[in-house]
Amino acid sequence: MAKKYKLEISAIHVNHNFNADSVDWANHCEYFCKKLGSYLLSEAIKISFALGSQRVWVHTCSLDHKNALNNYIARGMKIFKTETIKI
Repeated sequence: MAKKYKLEISAIHVNHNFNADSVDWANHCEYFCKKLGSYLLSEAIKISFALGSQRVWVHTCSLDHKNALNNYIARGMKIFKTETIKI
């Protein structure tokens, strides 16, 4: 499926405040994209295993979305290693 469709998805919203409803539209876009994240992650995992992967890794950091780790865990991923780096 991944080879067949060669998917690349981007979502960009620029709020120029030209319209009184522009804040509502920005909130709508953010909500819609948040709902896609779980679905797209699940599909990426399924496709990876369907193509023969034995393991799927996700590298994340504290700059990721506040719900990202829970999303990964809900999809069956396990925390392999954590580390703290001082910068």
